[in-house]
Amino acid sequence: MKIQIIHFTSSPGGIEVLMPQIINNMLEYKFESFVIRPSSGNKVNIYNKLKIPVTYGSKNNIIALIKLFMHASNHRRDIFYAFNIGPFYLLILRIAGIDKVVYSIRGTKYWNNKFQKFIRKYIWRITLSDKCRVIGNSHYASKVFTDYLNLPTNLVTINYNPVANANLYLKPKSEKINSELEIIYAGRLVHGKNLFKWIEIAASIHTAFPNSVFRLYGIGPLLDELVAFSRNLGIDDCVHFEGFSYDIASAFRKADLMIFLSEYESFGNVVVESILCGTPVISSAIPSMKEIFINYPEFILNESSDLTEQIINKVSNIQYLKELTCAAEKEFRVRFSIEQHINKLRDINDSFKK
Repeated sequence: MKIQIIHFTSSPGGIEVLMPQIINNMLEYKFESFVIRPSSGNKVNIYNKLKIPVTYGSKNNIIALIKLFMHASNHRRDIFYAFNIGPFYLLILRIAGIDKVVYSIRGTKYWNNKFQKFIRKYIWRITLSDKCRVIGNSHYASKVFTDYLNLPTNLVTINYNPVANANLYLKPKSEKINSELEIIYAGRLVHGKNLFKWIEIAASIHTAFPNSVFRLYGIGPLLDELVAFSRNLGIDDCVHFEGFSYDIASAFRKADLMIFLSEYESFGNVVVESILCGTPVISSAIPSMKEIFINYPEFILNESSDLTEQIINKVSNIQYLKELTCAAEKEFRVRFSIEQHINKLRDINDSFKK
């Protein structure tokens, strides 16, 4: 049996960075991929190390829709894994005669104006038939989606991202060879991640803890602005932009703390990865983070109090956070394992045979 993966970009994002391990753990299937947007040239491409056929669409939506229709028409017998592609591309799959669609919710923002809200809601409702299976990477993302479409929540199967894998906890956490307090961020450098506030807080932490150093791992359109911002605050000597890392686990193991202040997320791979590598997290109090840390609220910031003061207090008690991390890591190995994710996907695939 063959699976067609459909998603927007080959650049690393929440689900894209997990694609290789999903493919490599489902060896009983053959995979192909259709990426709606063209390859980003010299930028990081998740398919560089995957030996599967990849077809690219276009920057032009009409051309991309036509190419997807042609691709789907040639693979009508396959299962299509559609990762948050939106209602129009899902509609094209249905028009092309695709009956076996696993539609994956990977976001919480679906419109920019009232017209988009109306038209997208209408198209989603007519395309999500009983021939589709819908999965969400958190209860929060599922609720946002089903509330928006006025659909029952049991329409969606919750399947947490397969973050926990052997590569993350194969090696012990790196021993510190100096007295630096290393604090990191990992993720895209884009709006919504609250990165200017992150750097402002880094400046305050550096004042309180002069031995602190800050590293941001990731790529994105805000890079130049963030570099200039840190320079204007006078902390560019201790704030380092490390770019994308294929071995982010090593960065987590070397760090003392990860701070994650995103304003919205459907999940949050990096906070789980950090815990699995033995590094504590301080996170914003958004719903997906509360869901991840439901048994460990100490990692979550209080929305009603000053963020900077809270974070400095938590940094002062970092040893306590490290002790909590040991307990959380054991839970996360099971709760966010590759095994639980793949088993649910296999069950969904088997449901198409009934």
